[in-house]
Amino acid sequence: MSAVAFSDEYAGSGADLFRVACEHELEGIVSKRLDAPYRSGHSKTWLKTKSVLSEAFVIIGYQPTSGAVRGALGS
Repeated sequence: MSAVAFSDEYAGSGADLFRVACEHELEGIVSKRLDAPYRSGHSKTWLKTKSVLSEAFVIIGYQPTSGAVRGALGS
């Protein structure tokens, strides 16, 4: 499976499309306001809705592990 999957236009319920994306274990959906013209780049007319539960965090400092796993974080 490719990292990006393109689909035909979908004009149904966003909730139904989101449910299907979750059932297929897709990362989410990207949508654009129907009344907005296409423009590349970030704008308020584009919306990404994630269906995968994940967390993002920043590591500010770390200490290498003292164990046998090379490159692992100790604390």
